[in-house]
Amino acid sequence: MYLGFATATGSGPIDQALPVGLAFEAGPISGEGNSVTITNQPGQYWVAGGWKAVLGFTTKDNTLWWSLASQNGDPIAPGEFNVTSSAGPNIDVCGNVTDYVPAVKTCPDNGVTLTFNLCSNNQ
Repeated sequence: MYLGFATATGSGPIDQALPVGLAFEAGPISGEGNSVTITNQPGQYWVAGGWKAVLGFTTKDNTLWWSLASQNGDPIAPGEFNVTSSAGPNIDVCGNVTDYVPAVKTCPDNGVTLTFNLCSNNQ
């Protein structure tokens, strides 16, 4: 799996390999137009037809907005994933997903952490 990051101020690392069994934390990101992209092959981040899973999120006016979508195919398949949200001991304070859904989740931005968990045979 390969990671790519984008924020309102520009792109971060592209095609950063995610080692099997390890997690990567992008760190606190605030503001509008942020995303973490997962691809199953290097070089797919900017390719129009590349398979991508995109976790997009924005914080504005003390509200967190987020959604998860796939573009052109599921780069995680075969495999499972979920996105959860937490704020301190409170679990799923801003919803969770286990599939790509065309919905935007929203909640008060009280230090919410989004976690994108994936288990895939694509390495």
